[in-house]
Amino acid sequence: MTMSKIPDEKLKNYQKVFENASNFYDAPPVIRDFWMRMAKEKVPHLFSQNLSWYGFHHAPFSTDTENADIVIYGIGYDHNSSQEMGDTRHAPMYLRFASKYVPPVHGEWEMAPFEMCNIIDRGDIDKFSMDYNQSLDWDIKHAMKWSKHGALPLRIGGDHEILGGTMVTANMLADKFFPEQAMGVILFDGHTDCFLPNDVGGYIDTEWVNGGGIPRAIYKGWVDPEKVFQFGMRGFGIDSPSGQYAAEQLGITIVRPLDLEEKGYHYFVDMIRERIGTSPALITVDLDCLDPSEGGGTTQRDGFGLTFREVRAISRAMKGLNLIAADVCEYAPSHDSHGRSTAFNIAALLFEYLCMLVDTKVRLNNGKFNQTHWDLNLATSASFPGEIFLDRWNKDNVAV
Repeated sequence: MTMSKIPDEKLKNYQKVFENASNFYDAPPVIRDFWMRMAKEKVPHLFSQNLSWYGFHHAPFSTDTENADIVIYGIGYDHNSSQEMGDTRHAPMYLRFASKYVPPVHGEWEMAPFEMCNIIDRGDIDKFSMDYNQSLDWDIKHAMKWSKHGALPLRIGGDHEILGGTMVTANMLADKFFPEQAMGVILFDGHTDCFLPNDVGGYIDTEWVNGGGIPRAIYKGWVDPEKVFQFGMRGFGIDSPSGQYAAEQLGITIVRPLDLEEKGYHYFVDMIRERIGTSPALITVDLDCLDPSEGGGTTQRDGFGLTFREVRAISRAMKGLNLIAADVCEYAPSHDSHGRSTAFNIAALLFEYLCMLVDTKVRLNNGKFNQTHWDLNLATSASFPGEIFLDRWNKDNVAV
């Protein structure tokens, strides 16, 4: 046996960890309790390929929105992409698949969202009509119905049509939980999306046309423009007609990729946290904010955009604040390259949004945890992570 080159005292401590510690049982309590409960209920979330019966991020499919804390769902519209249409209508299906590769715990934030909130995947809102306005009304109708009892929405879209439903639902939730407080918005987009009625023929027949959701919400008094931040605009020709001048006149903060590069994301994170403060807010992500080098899985690919790391770093400004709704759109699976790299980055970003919504909802629930349960369990696994500790876990819970 080779003699140790490490001092005996240190070596004994290392050996003690090796022999007695557990990555499952010695995890932060909420994560440990989640793994133990899953072992007891025989629901696999790790080392399993039998994932087809899970929804987004392993959430159970359910229609019980009345008792849900967080509702995740897709809206596969592809009405209004200004470059290649791609197949954004299939985005929810592909992203649901990619999301299942993300283990449902956040080690850095010491969060197990399914232990803290009742999270469901409600499925997708179908695009039942070729009529633009009917489809948008259909989305808003379901979005409000599914959140009327207080569930916070995480919406995965085809195109940015979905912001209307997100905005209307967020305002309903703001009225419920934060009366008298105007909302803030963080927008990631290649364009300012501040179309005005005069720009698009009176907004067709609907208030919530793609690209006009934020100024319409400001017009209604729902959103405070001083609490609106727009990241990713390139300043090319398309940005001017899409709302640059209106955004500037409204007092919205526009942050182009070069601004971010020169000042650093911390500068803007601090600004977001200071201005939004305790106000309710939503995050909306049009993926054409990204540089094409980030996988190319979008319908509008303009150069010199943001990276996923920048989007993530800025989004984290809302951690601990009152994020009440989030959406992500404009993923085009047929354009994705490099082993669906765009999809897996989006899935990781969506999981962070899910955790931030859970953080808000736990506060709204006065610190109470509402566990997620999988009524449909098709698991056939031979073993479950952490099950050897179940006796110890049960005894510890009885002792408490």
